[in-house]
Order: sequence, then structure tokens, then C-alpha cells
Amino acid sequence: MQRLIELDAERIVLEEAARVVELLGWTDDVQLYLTVATPGMWTDPVATTVGHALSNHHPGEVLLWLTTSTTVPQCAAAIQTMRCCWWTAVGATAPSLRATAWREGIAAATAGFAGESSQMACAALEILGDDATPATAAAFLFGDAAARTLGYTPLGLTGTEGLRHAIHEAHRCLATTELGDVFLETVQPASN
Repeated sequence: MQRLIELDAERIVLEEAARVVELLGWTDDVQLYLTVATPGMWTDPVATTVGHALSNHHPGEVLLWLTTSTTVPQCAAAIQTMRCCWWTAVGATAPSLRATAWREGIAAATAGFAGESSQMACAALEILGDDATPATAAAFLFGDAAARTLGYTPLGLTGTEGLRHAIHEAHRCLATTELGDVFLETVQPASN
């Protein structure tokens, strides 16, 4: 906890959220708050991370693990700001795997993560893209080990192969289209 205070994590989160909101052209308020988690006791890192990424129960929560490095608050803030804006725009509807992968890919790409193309992930999206169950999204984004840990059906993806593929596709799109335009194209069909 002291490390996050030394990093001035609140300032980092505020600055990064402001950057993302400006890129999106978002005009509504975005309310974020920091939650610090530590592995052990009741907190399972896999379940907590998956639930955080796929649930809009706490849309403004920026989750930081106690082992956080200096770049994590910035990345976490960018990703959660994107999620918060997306959930605000589309409501609490359960998105398809395709929409979830797109949202997470765009958010992670905006936060500066690199991606990599995957034929397996591409095939999984082709076959399961309309599936709206959290189990499928968790298995796609976080891989077979996470799926097994949570009692879900594995998809044949290793580690974060599905997420890395989504990030790769997001970078391809963002190379030719402004983030705000991508965001509007993503949320407008869902809100109609």
C-alpha cells in the first residue's frame, strides 16, 4: 500500500482517465475509485481479475494488486475508463463474446499493450462470437488455465492468447481510425 502512495496512484489514475476521456470525446462524468487487492484469504487472483474485466457491477473500480509496479496504475486506469464509458453507453446488457473481446482489445491497446494475431483465437471468435455467456468470454480472454480454475470449458487457448489477439485487431483498427470514432461505432449499434 505504501508503494501506491509513493507512486501517487490517485494522481496517475486521474491523469490517465482524463487522457482517455479526451481521446474518446466523452462528455459525461466518469467516476473512478481505486481498490487494492492482495492474493490470499478470500481473494483469488484469477476469479477477481476475470470478474473485474467481465462484470459491470463496479464499473468505476480501478483494480490494483498489492504487487503493483509503477506502470500498472496508468494502464489499469486507461482500461477501466474505457470499460466505464462503454458500460455507461450500452447499459447492463450482456455483450457477445465478439463485443467483449473488442472492448477489452480497444481498452488494452489504448493503455499501450501490444497484441499478436492468433489463428486459434480468430477461429474461436468466428465460431463463438455471438455467445454472451461470461464463461466463454473468460475462457477466450484469459485462456484454458483460467477457464479450468473457474470451472469453465476451455477453448484451446493458452494464457491470454485471445486477449492478445483482440489487442492486435484493435491496433490494426486504431492505425486508421481515431479512438473516438471506433468507440462510437462500437456503442451505437448496441444502444439502438
